Amino acid sequence: MKHAKQFGEDPSDQERQFMANEIGKYIDDCYEHERLEKFKDVYVTDHSPVDPKYVTGGEEEDLDYFEYQKSLDAYHADDTKQKAAASGTSKYEKGSLMQRIMDPLADATRDENGSILHYVS
Repeated sequence: MKHAKQFGEDPSDQERQFMANEIGKYIDDCYEHERLEKFKDVYVTDHSPVDPKYVTGGEEEDLDYFEYQKSLDAYHADDTKQKAAASGTSKYEKGSLMQRIMDPLADATRDENGSILHYVS
């Protein structure tokens, strides 16, 4: 519309070339804008894990949470001498609610006689 008003019905070859260049530049700018919009929320990082931040009510809760995390890590790192009865067959994470409900014997061990030992606390 702008070109029609500016150059009239019969533009010269030079004006046609100017219009083609201007429209081409506009289209390239649109593509560039779209490309930048796609990556607006993308950031380059060093891919190191970010330490999670927790909000607690004070030092006492901080200590309670620290002790809980420590005991949870010790539980997941438990290397008992006894072989598990169904070692590695559970599809649920060890200690999770689903594992305790759906597969309660996943943590059960066998003694030297082959008996399954399962402790309930």
